[in-house]
Formats: sequence, C-alpha cells, structure tokens
Amino acid sequence: MPPEETLADWFHERIDEATGDVLLKDAQALREGLTHDEDLSHYDFFVKACFVVPENSLFVSVQFNGLPLECRETFFALFIEHRTIAEALAAGLGPEDRLRQNAQRGLDAAAGINPRAPSWREVADDTIGPWWAQDDAFDGVPEDSR
Repeated sequence: MPPEETLADWFHERIDEATGDVLLKDAQALREGLTHDEDLSHYDFFVKACFVVPENSLFVSVQFNGLPLECRETFFALFIEHRTIAEALAAGLGPEDRLRQNAQRGLDAAAGINPRAPSWREVADDTIGPWWAQDDAFDGVPEDSR
C-alpha cells in the first residue's frame, strides 16, 4: 500500500484533472453559443451566492474559473469566508494593492462583467454595468410599470 502522502497527492491530482475537464467542457459550450447547461446545479454557487441569472451562469463560471488562482483565492477569502483585509494579507494574498486588484477582478467575474467590454466604471452612460451601480437603481418602481 502506498504511503498516505502519495495517495493524497494522487487523489488531488485526480480532482484537478476532473475539475479541468469540467472547465474545458464549459468553455467549449460557451464557444458553441450555449448559455447554460440543462443541469444548473453545476452553477449553484454563482446563481445562489452571487445572484447570477441562471442564463448567465455558464459565462460567469467560465470567466471566474479562468481567473488566476490568486484572484479566486482572494475572492473566497474576502467575500465568502468574510476574512478581514488584515487576515487576507497575513495569509499571503497581498500586498494591499494586489489584493485590491485581485478582489476587483474576482467581483467583476462573479458579477458577469465581461473583462473585454468597456469598463462600466469609466463610461458616463449609467445604463452600462451591473444594475446596482446604475444611478437610479434604488429609486423605486418606474412610473410606467404601475
């Protein structure tokens, strides 16, 4: 019987391979024009935790999982595990400017913001970007819908 460390390494390699296969399948589906898989449980994290519309879940999954590991680790540390900035920096996710940049990239990807599109932060038109960033997002029900 192999040593426990060798078995653990082998097991982690199989998990990494399986994860890679799923990510490749998602990327291929997105290239073929699909918006999401029939089985949305694959995207539960993005749909439930990040409030992504199910039809956008494949795009968000591919964008987020395509980020560098450090961006994903920063996102999870700050927004899922609710670590403080000091804790994230102590965990090696810094320096602070890199932590901030990685957090922003993770948030944008989890929100479904296309990194190749013009940044909604730099566009004067308030109809571009996430709904919560628009000037009238919290003004109430529009007059014409009453």
